[in-house]
Amino acid sequence: MSVALERGMAILELLSTDSHGWQLSRLSEELGIPVSATHRLITSLIEMGYVHQTRDMGEYCLSLKAVSLGIRYVSKNDLIDLARPLMDELASVSGELSRLGLVDGERLVWVSKSLGTRVGLRYDPDSGLEAPLYCTASGIVWLATMSDEEVARRVTQAGFAHVDEYGANAPRTLEDVMKHVRRARSNGWAMVSNSFEVNTAAMAALIL
Repeated sequence: MSVALERGMAILELLSTDSHGWQLSRLSEELGIPVSATHRLITSLIEMGYVHQTRDMGEYCLSLKAVSLGIRYVSKNDLIDLARPLMDELASVSGELSRLGLVDGERLVWVSKSLGTRVGLRYDPDSGLEAPLYCTASGIVWLATMSDEEVARRVTQAGFAHVDEYGANAPRTLEDVMKHVRRARSNGWAMVSNSFEVNTAAMAALIL
């Protein structure tokens, strides 16, 4: 793979993690790319319309052109249209958030949602987020379809987040993850509480 292409995609992926933008020096440090090379890549991305700068010497952010690529692709996905009535029904009956995740290679990405409650406080996370496999109900129910060896490989490769990043019940070791995975295999569905999101619970089932 072209080094410039690989670095450019890494910049876009990193910019997608913070809507407030990234300083050039912070981008350079996080990606391990020299500041001069980072600036050249950012300049090219700006010229192509995928990145913009909030102000002179300000932070760099993804442009709507970059965001529209994913939205346009998702809008053409027939599976999402097929699932929409079922998601709406589930959200209506439960009064809770219903969310659809799709497997993309070795990633699980939430691509659509339906909100059950129409009044009061609404929990409304953005779509497009990649689900951490080891601490989300969606991730665990997918891991449950794999062998123990494959689960260990994926979890070890991804690593565990900082202890304060997720809820208090988020697994901290591979054995903790395996307990959730074995329970999901037995039940046919997965459930987590105070794991990925602090003080929230979630259930997930796999659709093949």
